[in-house]
Amino acid sequence: MHSTEVHKITDVNELQTLAGAWNDLLRNSESNTIFLTFEWINSWINNFLQENRLYVLVLKQGDTILGIAPLYLHRQKFMFTKILALRFLSDYGVGSTYLDFIARKGFEDEVVEKFCHYLRQNRKDFDLIILRELLNSCSTLECLKKQSKKLKLSMVSEDKFCSRIKLPQSWDQYLMQFKSNHRRNLFSKRNRLMKNYQVRFFKVDIYSDLEQKLQELFVLHQKRWVSKGFPGSFSNIFKRTFYYDLSKSTADKGWVRIYCLEVDHKIRAVQFGLFYNSRLLNLQEGFDPGWIKYEVGNLLRGMVIEEIIREGVHYYDFLKGNSDYKVRWKAEIDRIHNLTLVSNNAFKNWLFFTWCCLKKFGRRIIPRGIQKRIQQHNRNKKYRKVHTNRDSYLNLTPLFKHRHFEPEKIESHPADVSVNS
Repeated sequence: MHSTEVHKITDVNELQTLAGAWNDLLRNSESNTIFLTFEWINSWINNFLQENRLYVLVLKQGDTILGIAPLYLHRQKFMFTKILALRFLSDYGVGSTYLDFIARKGFEDEVVEKFCHYLRQNRKDFDLIILRELLNSCSTLECLKKQSKKLKLSMVSEDKFCSRIKLPQSWDQYLMQFKSNHRRNLFSKRNRLMKNYQVRFFKVDIYSDLEQKLQELFVLHQKRWVSKGFPGSFSNIFKRTFYYDLSKSTADKGWVRIYCLEVDHKIRAVQFGLFYNSRLLNLQEGFDPGWIKYEVGNLLRGMVIEEIIREGVHYYDFLKGNSDYKVRWKAEIDRIHNLTLVSNNAFKNWLFFTWCCLKKFGRRIIPRGIQKRIQQHNRNKKYRKVHTNRDSYLNLTPLFKHRHFEPEKIESHPADVSVNS
C-alpha cells in the first residue's frame, strides 16, 4: 500500500494539468457541485485571482488522487493592519455556494485530517483560515470541528441560509402545494399578459445567440437594481467576463441555461441558470422594471419550473438566502456555514477572531428591529451613491465587441414555446 502525500500547487499553469483528474475526482465525491468543477474554478481564477496567490493542496496515494483542497491566499485589510487569509477559491464575486474540500468517497475523514495536519505544519504561510459556504450536511464540517479541537485551532462559525425547491413528478402536483388564491394569481397574471401581447418563452442554447442573451441579462439586471438604488452585480466588469468565460468553457456540456420571456418581440425577463447533477441552480436573473405590474420575473420563474419538471429535474435551487418570495415558491430552507479558524498566536489574528465572535454575538442579542434600521441606513447611503452615478451603472459596454466566440462542432437543441394572443 502506497503512503499518502500532500502536494501544494501555487502555479496556474501547473493547475491546468489537473483539469481532467479534478472533475473525475469531483464526480466520485459527496461534494459534486458545479461550484467545485474545474471550469467554474478556472473561470474565477482568470477574472478574480489577480494579485492573490494559489494554494491548492492535492492528496495522493501513489498515482491516485484522494482529495483536493481548492484554496488561495488573500491579503485583506483589518483595522490598522493586514491579514493573510487562506480561503476557498471562488468564494467571492460570483455567487459560489456549497464550497468544500473534494474527497474521494469513503476517504472524507482521512482527506480532511491530512490537509489539516499539513496546514498546521505550514501555519507560517498564512494568518487565518476562512472557509465560506460550507453546506450544513457536508461531512467536511464535522471533520473540521474534530480536527480543530485536536490541533488546538480556535474556530467560530457564522450560519447563513440557502433554499431550494424539491420538485415533484408533475406540474399539477407542484401547484397543489399552493393555496388556491396563489394559483389563481399566478395564472391570472400569465393570462392577462398573453391576452394583450404576443408572448414567447424560450431557452437559449444556440451558440450564435449566446453572447447577445448574456448582454440582455446584464442590462435587465442592472436596470432593475439601479432603479431600486443598488449598484447591481454586473457593474463589475470582471463578473461579466466571468459569465462569458464560463459559458464558453462549458458550452459543450450544456451546463449553462439562459431562459427568456419575450413580449412583443422584446425580451422583458431573463434567467441565467446552471444545470448540473439533476438540479437547476438559479444563479442570476433580471427583468424590466417597467413591466413589474405583470410580474414578468415571477412569470418567467414559473415557466422555468414547469419546463424542468417536465424534463425530470429533481431540484430548483435558489442558492443563498431565505427571502419570503423563495418560501412562497415552496422552497426548503437549509443552512450554510462560514468558518474562521485561528492558525497561530499572533495578536492581530486573535483580534480578528474576537471581532468575528462579537459580530456573531451582536446578531443574536441586538433586536431585529434595530438591525433592520441599520440595514436601511446602509441602503440609503448606497442609494445616494448610485443615484449620483446612475449612468455609470447602466452603461455596460458589450464584452463581445472585440472577442469572437467560436465553439467547435456542437449540436444545438432549440426549445421554443410560443404563445400568441
